[in-house]
Amino acid sequence: MKDKSKHNLNQFIKKLQYHGAIQRMNDMTGRYNEKVSLNDLNMKLPCGAYITSMILLTDTEDNIKAIACRGTNLSSLQKEVWWSNIFMGLPVRISGTDFDSLYQLIIFATLI
Repeated sequence: MKDKSKHNLNQFIKKLQYHGAIQRMNDMTGRYNEKVSLNDLNMKLPCGAYITSMILLTDTEDNIKAIACRGTNLSSLQKEVWWSNIFMGLPVRISGTDFDSLYQLIIFATLI
C-alpha cells in the first residue's frame, strides 16, 4: 500500500504542476513530514468549484494524509465528494469545511 501511496503522491503532483507553482516545505508542527503547497492555482473542476490554492500534508513516507483546498463554490465539490469519496483520483473523506468567507476552505483526509 505504501508504494501505491507514493505513486499516488507523485502522480497527484504531476497532475497539478501545470495549474500553479509547487512549493515543498518542512512542517514545523511535527505532525507531518512535509507540506506541498500549490499557490495561485487556476483550476476549475467539472462540478463548478474553482480552486485557488491547495496544501498537501504528507508523512515521512510521502503518503498524502490531508489536502486543504481554498477557492470558491466549494460546496459543489463537497456534494460531489460526499457521494463518491474520490477527489482527483484519490480516495478521501471530508474532514472539515468553512464556506462562510469569500475564499472558502475544504479539508480532505485521505483513505490510503
